[in-house]
Amino acid sequence: MKMEPVKSNTIAKVGYENGTLRVVFKNDEAFDYSVVPAFLYGDLISSDCIGEYYRKNIQGKFNEKRIFFF
Repeated sequence: MKMEPVKSNTIAKVGYENGTLRVVFKNDEAFDYSVVPAFLYGDLISSDCIGEYYRKNIQGKFNEKRIFFF
């Protein structure tokens, strides 16, 4: 999945592929959200406040799976 760096105090980068949204935080935690509409990804990366958009429109609204990078 191609990841895009974003300007945010808490989120480092986001990616989207086949309905899965990946959010990587600056503290190195990462989560995949499944069955996310593509427009939400577009709205997220173009938002003036990415962290706030994430909290209001994504967090807790989709299946969430924590992922680990080794």
